[in-house]
Amino acid sequence: MPSGHLVITDGGCLEMWSGDRVPDDEERPATDFVIVGPDAEAAGETFERQTGTRLYNIPARAVTEFTATFDDHCRQHGHDAKLRAFEQQVPHRERVRHAVAARDPGPGIHRHGRTGAVDRGAAGPGPAGHRRAWREHTWSLDGLADLVLWGRDQERVAAEFGVSGLGGSTDSSYEWVDLPVEDGIRRGQAIERRRDQPDGPTFAFDFRPHSHHWQVMRLVRAAEHEAGVISVGGADILIAMTSVGDGFFPVHLDVDAEGIPVALRIDIDG
Repeated sequence: MPSGHLVITDGGCLEMWSGDRVPDDEERPATDFVIVGPDAEAAGETFERQTGTRLYNIPARAVTEFTATFDDHCRQHGHDAKLRAFEQQVPHRERVRHAVAARDPGPGIHRHGRTGAVDRGAAGPGPAGHRRAWREHTWSLDGLADLVLWGRDQERVAAEFGVSGLGGSTDSSYEWVDLPVEDGIRRGQAIERRRDQPDGPTFAFDFRPHSHHWQVMRLVRAAEHEAGVISVGGADILIAMTSVGDGFFPVHLDVDAEGIPVALRIDIDG
């Protein structure tokens, strides 16, 4: 593994990964804090907001209230500790390095309530240093996209909009393939308007730009065990469906007699 660090995250959160860059979210500015003082670890443990002594992604609008809450908590518990803000938000790769060094189970890749745990059905293990190359679902690598549809009235909709024949997707019956992105957006808006009309047909559809997400999900949907691997930035990234939806699942690292990792297991039970 090129970076030496393996990150397991929600596959849908890969678009949030900043790599070595400072996280940039102008619409939701936030501040990262470190707990300092003789009782920093005890304060972090009893405060129970995030794991360890770092507190990431506190919304800017809530910083004053959050700091006051922490100070009050320390007074109540007799902790000699305080919050110190980082000058800028901590890059996600640095969060992973710190989590490994501090043996902290949660490196804190959040977006105000949305976390990088396995909570949307798809788990994505991959090298920490190569996730910056990931192109999420809205970023087409070749300027093309697919538009798929399925459901009770799929034949009716396909006939109305000129979708000929069965699609090649394993999870849908009809699709347009290799459309220019702009054309795919226009067609998607048109069939959405049709669906939303009073007494409109019942069906579902999905707009799928040819992104890394699209590449690996084609493999996942076609695989017996709902898993696929693609190469991104010179490293392999595995995406696997949990099949049980939202949740937080224990991760176990198996090592040999010399402490060398030999297997990684994720317990999925739901």
